[in-house]
Amino acid sequence: MTETVIEVIGLRKSYGDFEALKGIDVTVHAGEVFCLLGPNGAGKTTTVEILEGHRDCDAGEVRVLGHDPQRHDRALKARIRSAASISRWRSPATPTCSSSMSPQAASTRPPAAAPGR
Repeated sequence: MTETVIEVIGLRKSYGDFEALKGIDVTVHAGEVFCLLGPNGAGKTTTVEILEGHRDCDAGEVRVLGHDPQRHDRALKARIRSAASISRWRSPATPTCSSSMSPQAASTRPPAAAPGR
């Protein structure tokens, strides 16, 4: 079984009368790639700030690497900080998300072969 690195159950956050997060449930296992997509005001930044321990949630359960970010655990912050600094380093040959998603990059690459072909 793969280690669960992020577990979110019933996450809620409001700003006054505006309910930014309305009971989000998410499970991310080690090795998975996970993205938050949505329009402005959908709660993406609020969710990430809660996961990083920069903002407290109003309700729900949140575990990141086995820690509760609301407890402002130094061990969790150190692991997040070291992972962020590693992800900022790129070799010149490493494409960034923006370059790999740009129309120019897409038009210069041959299409990927389907699995098994």
